[in-house]
Amino acid sequence: MGEKKVKGRKRKIVVDTQGNLHQVLVHAANIQDSKGGAVLADIVLRQQKDVKRLLANLGYRKFFEEVVTRLHKRSVTFSSKITGQFVIQPKRWIVERTIAWLNWARCLSKDFEQKCIYSENILRISAIALTLRQIH
Repeated sequence: MGEKKVKGRKRKIVVDTQGNLHQVLVHAANIQDSKGGAVLADIVLRQQKDVKRLLANLGYRKFFEEVVTRLHKRSVTFSSKITGQFVIQPKRWIVERTIAWLNWARCLSKDFEQKCIYSENILRISAIALTLRQIH
């Protein structure tokens, strides 16, 4: 039985400073990053009241910043602009490392799921398996 890879999806994750997954959002690729990130930030900040500051990429600057600062009264720190040469961005590597670890899961290398909620759940299951491997 063959399945066609579903194209046009974006995965967004929220991790802590140690790379542990806290929340995930999978949505259609035609939604802007700042709006998708704002939805995810809204979910996280409503669930976890103790979060004081979010670190984000510059791609999330517009709508994302308004939601976090005005609606939730929290601060946002954005990564600096990437220059022409390779420079390690502080704190950004934590998210990139978590994404790389999660992509080792075979089920996440390609997206065959028909619904976004299924993709989100597979990401969560893979994060649980990753955490258990790190503990062991």
